[in-house]
Amino acid sequence: MRIYIYLLLKSHLCLLILIVITYLIEVITGKLLLVRWFKYKKDLKSAEGTADREAFLYFMFNIVYVIYKAYIKNDISHGFSFIIWLLIITVLSIVVRKLYFKYQGIDPSKPDYGGFLD
Repeated sequence: MRIYIYLLLKSHLCLLILIVITYLIEVITGKLLLVRWFKYKKDLKSAEGTADREAFLYFMFNIVYVIYKAYIKNDISHGFSFIIWLLIITVLSIVVRKLYFKYQGIDPSKPDYGGFLD
């Protein structure tokens, strides 16, 4: 169990560093990439799609991270199971999606997809 907690902490530290770098790029360029897009008031359909996308990116980041650590770098000792890691990350991805959708900026008065598909 210790190996999974260690991997979660390390992957989330790497993820935090990636988010900080992305935020700095957002501040310099003025683009809405991750952090500022999270705060931007979206319509309901776009908000659902964004929550799905971010949960998928979270899932993929953690899968790629553990593949790199376990199978490419051989940095993980015995007792690691990819199936258990997959289950942990699947549950955490569902939690991330629910929390992201709950706390992101949503404006229900906006037309779906910004009115582009009407």
